[in-house]
Order: sequence, then structure tokens, then C-alpha cells
Amino acid sequence: KKYLVRMFFFCFHLIGVIGISNVVTSFIINAFFQQLKTIEQRKGWEEQIDGEAVINGSRAVFDASKVTGTETGVEGTKYYATIQPKHADVELDERAALRSLFTRTQ
Repeated sequence: KKYLVRMFFFCFHLIGVIGISNVVTSFIINAFFQQLKTIEQRKGWEEQIDGEAVINGSRAVFDASKVTGTETGVEGTKYYATIQPKHADVELDERAALRSLFTRTQ
């Protein structure tokens, strides 16, 4: 009977301590790399989209006289478009959202 008790606590230790801590550690490391990717994207490079806008980080600069091929009648002014998540806990790829905003779909 003592053998079964020792085996139970040994298995409990392996599964509970080592296994669960491994899973928790992997979630923490994954979250860190996601945040790192988001920070690198926000710093980012300038990206030109078909003469429509210049995306730099989470901000796009565009001329409002022509947006996605449509003449708007507004001239001579540069506008800034920024996208922010509605909730603080939401990860948002601002560059991809701005890119889809200024890209024509046919």
C-alpha cells in the first residue's frame, strides 16, 4: 500500500507541477512574442499603396481628392487615418486594417 501512495504523489508531481507549469510558461512566452510582433509593426516602415496612401506604423497619410479611385472633390489637403481598437485587450493589426481600407477590391 505504501508503494501505491508514493506512486500517486510522484505522478501527481509530474502531471501537476511539471506539466501544468510547462503549459502556463508556453502561454506566457506566446503572449510575449505576439506583443513583440505588434510593437515591431507599429514602429514599422513606410508603405506606399498605389498612390492612395502612405502607411507609417499605425497611421496612414492620404490625399482626399481621390480615395479608392473615386473623385471626392476635396483638394489640397492631406488627411491622416488612424485605427485604434475599441477595447484595450484586443490585438489589432493596424497596418493590415489600413491596407485593406485603402486597397481597391473589384
